[in-house]
Amino acid sequence: MKRSSIHKVAALVILLVFLLVSFVNAQESTEMQDVLDKVKELEDQVDRLKEESEARQKLSITREEAAQKEEEILTAVDKEEYTLTKEKSIDFQYTFEYAYASSDRLQLGIEDVTGEHQYNHSMEHKISVYYGLLNNLTLNTGIPFIYRYYDIGGSSSKDVTDIGDITLGFGLRPFKTSGAMPNISVSGSVTLPTGRSPYKIDINKEISTGSGLYSTGLGLSLSKAIDPVIAYGSLSYSHSFERTDLYQNLSPGLVLTGVEPGDSIGLSIGMAFPLSYQSSMNLGFSYSYGFSTTYHYKNLPDAESSIGTSSSISIGTGWRISPKTTISVGLGIGLTGSDNFTLSVRVPFSL
Repeated sequence: MKRSSIHKVAALVILLVFLLVSFVNAQESTEMQDVLDKVKELEDQVDRLKEESEARQKLSITREEAAQKEEEILTAVDKEEYTLTKEKSIDFQYTFEYAYASSDRLQLGIEDVTGEHQYNHSMEHKISVYYGLLNNLTLNTGIPFIYRYYDIGGSSSKDVTDIGDITLGFGLRPFKTSGAMPNISVSGSVTLPTGRSPYKIDINKEISTGSGLYSTGLGLSLSKAIDPVIAYGSLSYSHSFERTDLYQNLSPGLVLTGVEPGDSIGLSIGMAFPLSYQSSMNLGFSYSYGFSTTYHYKNLPDAESSIGTSSSISIGTGWRISPKTTISVGLGIGLTGSDNFTLSVRVPFSL
């Protein structure tokens, strides 16, 4: 073969090898770019998941924050029954309550029977103090100041402003619960007859601001967070002590000398739920049953009252205005009376 032909063949082989190497390099470069693109995509996904996780962590609350939120919601329902004060801390609560009740009364005349509509208005300002003796034991006291106005058919009226009955009490959480077990609290109270006694006034001209009796009460409260609501309920029992030192002239020839008050049993159930980080709402139902009371008269047979029952539904809301203060507003509507309702505003706070 001629030298020129050999050179041509060699050049052709070198060209083919160069083209083959270039093709292989191009393929490898494309595959490498695909790998790099996939790695970049995975990195982007990891960064996105990390950002979402951080956002969820910022939005989520700790267990302690959840417990604090639950306590705030239950405080809007009833501080004395469902919440406690931390050890060696002092909490306060101001309560305003307006109550209205009306009823019809028949008057028997010599020739006819007339009816009168009675209106009873009551406004109470109460200062309560709570001291945390232990983390699971709180002592409390409440001092009420009461104004009452009583109108009988527009023909006569009477009113009074005075202190009410002072209460001393405690709240105890016997043990910590977890899992499916609800939180359990026990409460107790003693009521002192510091208000104007109904057994030491002229009932035709004056109004009382207290019960006139020493009494004690015991309650059991349960609460459980069932996301997103909190269910709660309580049972209570109260006992009033007998009075045998009375001498009240009710009418000519009718003198009251003693009272044996009947005990009472109460039940309440409800649920509360957060509306936002700063507000909550609660709905509840309460029922009480009072046993009959026996009255002793001078030179006359004893008289016994009938049993008494009452029930109401309530709706309330709580507004957090600072880390230590929540305003609670509640409306109660009587189910067993006529035009009965109560409006309350509570402001618990700590220093």
